[in-house]
Amino acid sequence: MQFRDSDEEGSAPLKCIYGKPGDSLFASSAYAAVLHHNQSPEFYAEVKIELPVHVHERHHILFTFYHVSCESSSKASSKKRDGVESLVGYSWMPLLKDGRMQSSELQLPVAATLPAGYLCQDSRKSQPDIKWVENAKPLFKVKTHLASTIYPQDLHLHKFSQHCQLMKTTPGGNPAELIKYLKCFLGMDWRPVQGLPRLSHNDCSG
Repeated sequence: MQFRDSDEEGSAPLKCIYGKPGDSLFASSAYAAVLHHNQSPEFYAEVKIELPVHVHERHHILFTFYHVSCESSSKASSKKRDGVESLVGYSWMPLLKDGRMQSSELQLPVAATLPAGYLCQDSRKSQPDIKWVENAKPLFKVKTHLASTIYPQDLHLHKFSQHCQLMKTTPGGNPAELIKYLKCFLGMDWRPVQGLPRLSHNDCSG
């Protein structure tokens, strides 16, 4: 598992995954183990990532799946012993959807290849430069949880923040639109909201 900010060929993962106790504070990759001979593996590892302050549409989590050979017999050929890991496929999860940070349980397809520009690939359409496993069937399930006072999860707060950003770049905006978004706060669940004062100050100040 890696966190990346680009899908271009040769791009490197970001070193922002919290390491295990005793290791470096941050690592560029994290690994999960499964039981031997498990045809439907379940990954129980929990991975924590320090997100950048500014997230764009190319930030994504890349998952790489390997088959690990446990052959240790002395009769095994040296070639088989060297090939301990064999690549199975890839899956990826963009952080943003419609400009909003994703924090939910997702079911993702698995690709047998990883061409440059894979984030632009649509699993529902036939693409000549990518090969999907089992016809892009959602084989991989992953659950994410966002803990942030910068990126709001509430839809009303998200739209309000976007409108404030628009007002900063477009002087002379319609005040009625701002009032409309403020009225939407009446339908919010305020208990999980912790960063509103910071968001309001940073996003709406001139």
